[in-house]
Amino acid sequence: MPYRRLKQAVRVAAEREAQEERNQWVCAAFIGYQLSAPYRKQPLSFGAYLRQVGLASSGTSASVPSEDLAVVKARALAIGEDIAARDKAGR
Repeated sequence: MPYRRLKQAVRVAAEREAQEERNQWVCAAFIGYQLSAPYRKQPLSFGAYLRQVGLASSGTSASVPSEDLAVVKARALAIGEDIAARDKAGR
């Protein structure tokens, strides 16, 4: 494999890994967003919450593409249900 091709493959793999890591952080942030909702005085959008916790730059209007939002929400809720089930089993 030529060096240029290897370098490109490593860059693509690193970008994919970074995006997957960010997606996991966004899923965890969604759980935090849902859990903190009853304690907020002012309503806050999920995008604004992501900016508040540092997962989105202030210049972006939406941190998660709308087509991916349902997937992120489903994964985050599944993680939350898993945590709740393990919590009940541990008690």
